[in-house]
Amino acid sequence: MIDAEIHSPGLRAIALAVLSAESHGVVLQNVTKIAPE
Repeated sequence: MIDAEIHSPGLRAIALAVLSAESHGVVLQNVTKIAPE
């Protein structure tokens, strides 16, 4: 999906970084809800 739309390696890397950051953000939110520091 992303590979077909983004041909520039730089833009693709940025897109993947944003997606991974969002994924980690969701994980961190879930962890903090379970065990807040």
